[in-house]
Amino acid sequence: MARRPPYAALPILTLAAGLAIALSGCAPEAAPVSEPDIAPGTASPAATPSPDPLDSVTAVVIRPGGLDLVDAGGAVVAEHSFDDDAVAIVETLATVFGSGAEIEEVAGVCCEAPRMTIYHWDGFQVMDDHMGYFTDDDERNWIDEVGPDVHEMNVRVAAETAAVGGVAVTAGDGFAIGDDIDALDGRVDHAGGPDWVQVPLETGPELGPEMIEGMPNAYSVIVQVAGPAAEPQLVAPVNLGAHTV
Repeated sequence: MARRPPYAALPILTLAAGLAIALSGCAPEAAPVSEPDIAPGTASPAATPSPDPLDSVTAVVIRPGGLDLVDAGGAVVAEHSFDDDAVAIVETLATVFGSGAEIEEVAGVCCEAPRMTIYHWDGFQVMDDHMGYFTDDDERNWIDEVGPDVHEMNVRVAAETAAVGGVAVTAGDGFAIGDDIDALDGRVDHAGGPDWVQVPLETGPELGPEMIEGMPNAYSVIVQVAGPAAEPQLVAPVNLGAHTV
């Protein structure tokens, strides 16, 4: 093992001590630390959330093929086809009307009416009839079937009031429940007799060849009174050229 020279330690220690003395006399003062120019407790402003366009809707306009959601200036903010998913339509209307719908499940009447889900607000409903069939046995149970609705559009709506949650409900021509039905032209004869009142307010494009003489094969918005004790309704879509309601 190599040995250190006996004379090396003293000069190094002496030099180190001298440097420490010299440096202690000329060390620069520390620069002051600048404080951020922010008042205590002040937070950065949060981003303002974008307004929901549906909040500006003041009227739901029932058209032959769907719903127009309109603001106070008459601009269409959003729209739904009656072929859209029923839940999507109901969720949109819940925002517009300011409340959720009550849900009613109807088993159907064999073999006259299919199973149906009805979404209710006070004076307005969305009716979703389901694809499927009744079993051909004593039980006559309904069997759901996945597939497109080839006969009619996916949902039907009915309004029994001129407004829901402060939002107006009208036909495309401005007619609303409470307006004078007797002043309307174009009544349609109904198999139920004269106590049934049906008047088309707006009719969409023809869907095919005429099926009932003198009636367009097309969807309409109608105002109807379904019998002597019934209240008027705005209903769509209804193809008066294929059947009556």
